Amino acid sequence: MKPHLPQDKTFATGEQLPIHEGAWFIQMGIVKTYTWSEQGNPVILGYWGKGELVGPCLSVVDPYQMQCRTPVVAQPVKPKEVAYFSDSICHHCQQKEQLLLINRCEPLQERLQLFLNWVAYKLGEPVSAGWRINFKLTHQELAEAVRSSRVSVTRALQNLEKQGKIKRSRYGWIVFHVSMSSEQVFSMSAENPTTTILI
Repeated sequence: MKPHLPQDKTFATGEQLPIHEGAWFIQMGIVKTYTWSEQGNPVILGYWGKGELVGPCLSVVDPYQMQCRTPVVAQPVKPKEVAYFSDSICHHCQQKEQLLLINRCEPLQERLQLFLNWVAYKLGEPVSAGWRINFKLTHQELAEAVRSSRVSVTRALQNLEKQGKIKRSRYGWIVFHVSMSSEQVFSMSAENPTTTILI
């Protein structure tokens, strides 16, 4: 049985979730967790949405930052209460493993496509064309997520667009048309796609 949590707290897009010894339980919105390399470059640790936990108690990384990528509603969870969220903790570990797998993929174009697949399945919403991501992912942010440069990511996106796998919309959303189950997404390769992604 989960503990009774304090009242919801609301945060604006771009705002940082305050660091405390426990965690935050996301009720609404999307949070990006990240750290910094020794060279001062941001390293993205993950993207998290409704029903998920974020917080330094779930990581050994220092520094550990949590940025709201959309308006967010979240509840603080005390350290002694985190254990009650065993399902969320297990899911958190699985998501980190998936990101690790994606970042082991080569070449860059395949890695980028798999990352877009992951974001679409995890945080997208169904629309007539497939799946839409309702927060902005800049070329620089994508580059940080897939361990590449902005120039290389821009080139890879252009290639994917030429191949008919992605398409830009005026809203900058990513729409993912799915013709396979979510469990199969990580076995897909860029050479044998069964999806279309719109950005």
